[in-house]
Amino acid sequence: MRVFSREAICFDQFEIDLDRRLVLRFGEPLSLNPKALDVLIALVEKRGSVLSKEYLLERIWPGQFVEENNLTVHIAAVRKLLGERKGEHRFIITVPGRGYKFVGEIREADTEIVIEQHKLERIVIEEEGGMTDVAVIDSQAPLAVRFRTIMSRANLILPITALLVATAFGGWLYLSRPNASRTAASEVNAEKLKARIFTTSGGIPHRVAISPSGKLIAYAQRYQGLDTIWLGDTESNNSIQITPESGRIHNYVGFSPEERQIYFTARDDNHLIWTLMRVSIYGGAVQSLTTGVHSSISFSPDGKKFAFIRRDDARTDQTFLIVADADTGKNEQILLQTEKPQRIFSMGSAWSPDGSEIVVGISDTQGENCEITAVNVKDGSLSKIGEKACLQNSNLAWLHDGSGIVVTGDVGDETGNNQIKLISYPAGEVRRITNDTLNYGNYSLSVSADHRVAVLQTREDPKIWLGDATESARNILEGSRVRSEGMHGLDIAPDGKLLYTVSAGDSRTIWEMEEDGTNQRQLTPSQKDSNDTQISATADNRFIVFAANRSGESEIWRSSREGSNLTQLTHGGGNSEPTLTPDGLQIIYTARRDGKSSLWRVSIEGSKPTQIINEEASWAAVSPDGKYIACSYGKAFDAVDKRIAIFPVDGGKPLKILNIDKNGVMFNRLRWSPDSRAIVYKDLVQGLWRQELDAAKPMRLPVPDNYRVIHFDYSAVGKLVYSGVVQMREIVILSNFR
Repeated sequence: MRVFSREAICFDQFEIDLDRRLVLRFGEPLSLNPKALDVLIALVEKRGSVLSKEYLLERIWPGQFVEENNLTVHIAAVRKLLGERKGEHRFIITVPGRGYKFVGEIREADTEIVIEQHKLERIVIEEEGGMTDVAVIDSQAPLAVRFRTIMSRANLILPITALLVATAFGGWLYLSRPNASRTAASEVNAEKLKARIFTTSGGIPHRVAISPSGKLIAYAQRYQGLDTIWLGDTESNNSIQITPESGRIHNYVGFSPEERQIYFTARDDNHLIWTLMRVSIYGGAVQSLTTGVHSSISFSPDGKKFAFIRRDDARTDQTFLIVADADTGKNEQILLQTEKPQRIFSMGSAWSPDGSEIVVGISDTQGENCEITAVNVKDGSLSKIGEKACLQNSNLAWLHDGSGIVVTGDVGDETGNNQIKLISYPAGEVRRITNDTLNYGNYSLSVSADHRVAVLQTREDPKIWLGDATESARNILEGSRVRSEGMHGLDIAPDGKLLYTVSAGDSRTIWEMEEDGTNQRQLTPSQKDSNDTQISATADNRFIVFAANRSGESEIWRSSREGSNLTQLTHGGGNSEPTLTPDGLQIIYTARRDGKSSLWRVSIEGSKPTQIINEEASWAAVSPDGKYIACSYGKAFDAVDKRIAIFPVDGGKPLKILNIDKNGVMFNRLRWSPDSRAIVYKDLVQGLWRQELDAAKPMRLPVPDNYRVIHFDYSAVGKLVYSGVVQMREIVILSNFR
């Protein structure tokens, strides 16, 4: 237990210790430069009152001439420390033309706090002037200059080692997960398991890897829409920037065996398909090795070869496990090739420490009957490891002594969260390492020689927004990961109500609510293991059209506007992505036959379906004037193939073909603007793109910061509704889990 100072101001999970001039969170000190601390104290002491900028400038810098921008910088530092994001006003609000006001609830100081009630927290050192504990190094600077900069910063910055010992892993009190369920002690070694947050440089980390020695961390992070690669020291918690900020998107990150290079897959303006690249840990030029790399890579024990997965799903329904020369990326050898109905589902492969096997996850095309499979490097023979040991869309990493395989992925519980398991080798016995309501990203998984695991702990909260494609949009529904509101379908009905999907138990159904988020109610009935998706309401508001697997296969269905009288309109399976003509009489949908997707039509009353576009096409959208169909054109699996085609509504040859932004994606439906002059589609990372039919390039539409759009729709009068997730991520290093 720890006794608080009697001279303290407390609010939320924070305490300002006036005697020691410290800000603490859950009893742990945070770092804030002195002037920013003075600003916070002034605001808190006069809670509820608007403090003018002139008052604050005179109080913080008495008798000095200080530019107003200095105050703005320190207000931003305080907001960052308190965890406020852009657009949030939990503690401090800006009163336009007047000043600032603190609105948090002040409470009496506690006399003591129990140490078990820690929150996993990011701690960032800030110095006078807003500098952080991250040494930002020019990646093109000479090596000697870079190292001098690193050393000088290292001497100035207090290293942080945020060691958080979990006495019960599920008992972590993560602020954003206040109701986390407690774990089963039989599966988690709660007394030994340790978890540590690695503090990043201030952006959002989205990929991470730990080096073989465990001394270094490589991570890709995104800040204000730009990506960079960083190198961190696991002991000091300091980081340096390795690559400059750019529009490049990184998908996987890893170290070479000798830890001198960082390998990563990425796309940018010069690399339209996923390309394996590498850069020295000291920065400098980035070298491209090979293309079509759709997984993390794993090295042979001697470091001469690496293995990766190549997916060709949209063309031939094939996946490949490939081995290539580590130095050049050349001399590819296909070690395993799967064809429908089997596929390699894992996000990576893992080369065994003795070099004899490479482990991948194999399942059928529906993601079922999954198995962890060892591929013999010499002859390509396969052997299964364990019974039901795999996780959907998992990643894998060998323990360096060969005694087991760490796996992460969706374990199929109601939370939908990814968890981490340890599979013993060769017995295949499965034990949970984590068993909680937190989520562990399956794109990043690596293990050091001393058996420390680096993963991304993520939280993606569903939210539904309504607006007019400007910053005036408002959040109308705060969802939950378990229910995943709007993550599989969203539509504005003619009566102005919002239709959206909700997951509950063993089914996903369609719900409705008012524009302000009230009067939420279920429409389509629940059915075990059934999933409704891709919603559209007819113009006369009589019917809802959607895709569902209620008959065992993906088909097009119709119900009344109230969700009753369900009618199956297509048969044979492989039918999805329905959209309506403006009059509501015809349904255009995607049918997948013999490995090819094309567009078909069926009437709302259930006539015999007919094919209208024979070319490779999917995700159709009919223009509001009823004249045209816009669709994803060609085999859209990789970026080089992504195009939009405009067809006459009755089919024929394309009238216009548009190239989309390199980060654009065509899945989860594109939409026409209400005036039929533009097409709107999603960005891979964040936001939306609007492509005017007569413009050369698309333009971005504003959405809230760090918000990833999943589904969206326009009303007839131009209102835009969109569902998606706010992404929060932390790098976690787990140890002592065996």
